[in-house]
Amino acid sequence: MPTPISRLTTPVARTASQPTLSVGAKGPAVERLQRLLESAGHSPRGIDGEFGQNTRRAVLEFQRSAKLPTTGVANGATWTALEKKISAQKERAFLNGTKNVAGKLDALARQVDRFTDDGRVTSAERSALNKSISSARAAAEPMVADQSNLALAALEKVALMTKRGTLTTKAEDALKALRSAKANIVKDAKFDAHHSAFGPGFKRAFNGIATKDTTVNGLKAHVVAIDLADPRVKLQTNTESTRGRTVENHARAANAEVALNGDFFSWGSFKPSGLAITNGKQWSNTSSGFEGFLAFNGRHAAVTRPNSKNPSWSENAVSARPTVLLDGRAVLSDPAKNERSARSGIGISKDGRTLYLVAVQGRSGVNGLTATELGKFMRSLGADDAMAMDSGGSAQLYVRGRGMVQKSTDPGGSRGVANVVMVQSR
Repeated sequence: MPTPISRLTTPVARTASQPTLSVGAKGPAVERLQRLLESAGHSPRGIDGEFGQNTRRAVLEFQRSAKLPTTGVANGATWTALEKKISAQKERAFLNGTKNVAGKLDALARQVDRFTDDGRVTSAERSALNKSISSARAAAEPMVADQSNLALAALEKVALMTKRGTLTTKAEDALKALRSAKANIVKDAKFDAHHSAFGPGFKRAFNGIATKDTTVNGLKAHVVAIDLADPRVKLQTNTESTRGRTVENHARAANAEVALNGDFFSWGSFKPSGLAITNGKQWSNTSSGFEGFLAFNGRHAAVTRPNSKNPSWSENAVSARPTVLLDGRAVLSDPAKNERSARSGIGISKDGRTLYLVAVQGRSGVNGLTATELGKFMRSLGADDAMAMDSGGSAQLYVRGRGMVQKSTDPGGSRGVANVVMVQSR
């Protein structure tokens, strides 16, 4: 999928007006100040929304480092310097996430230029090109979809030319494709660094992860949004040998910030109903079929249709049903799973940048959302493709620092599950 031109220009940074804060101040503005100080490397020793002596000390430390008057008061100049530093740090992180692929595309372009200079490509050179293409492809596949697709399209073009023996006559086309992909990946990363993936009402919880507590149809709902363009996040799932653990135990074992329950499963064996793959290894006796699944590799993720094969770039799969959104349209792949119940679901934005994990309270046969209503809710958040996960007592969501924000409806509030979708933030 080509990157929209509108995403390839980085805007001029604009700093919103912020209040002057000093000891004794309280509220959301203080909390934001504390988060900025923490990110800038000057810890206020807690983010509690109260401007105490520890926050004043952190402000003083930052003002000294920024060569500002050391007043301990967060005035306009302090806010501006803080936001400028955080913005620069974020841009560096996003650009660092492109360096490996950009370097491989650049190296391949030099190789193409050198190998085609004499008007022919030898078998040894063709072998070297194919090796470089494979290496670049392996580096590109785990990137967020928009960036990954840019690289993979260019690599496919060069691979086809190499296979057909037309690389020498079309060398300029190959070089143009590679150089354009490299430039656009970098531009896309820079754009994403300065444009939030999160809509209104979301609160930053970790690098690349935001949360929102809301209601839908009068029911409590918890939403986690993941910015897959942020190289500091990584998607994970558990291995087959750990099936049967609780959602929280899966998360703690993997040192994950977030975990959501996965597929339906057989009691006793915890065998998932659909395809399950972890780090390229398919779970025994599982296969794709009537369930769609979340396919992912690092930060590249997609909700696949039922009866799909695992994409070539994907090393992980967590299935579930029913599929409730496809290309922004409400669907219901399994009408038998449309009862009112506690619900959890996964959705992804059209550009592949934002992944949504959702959990909504309810009790089977009493109240809750139908799968159709879950799909509409996820579309309202910004999802283009989405699926419901195992529902009822299995619908569970863990967030580090908050614990189980949605517990199982089972007695004791906990249920072992076959698999989970987890997110790490570093």
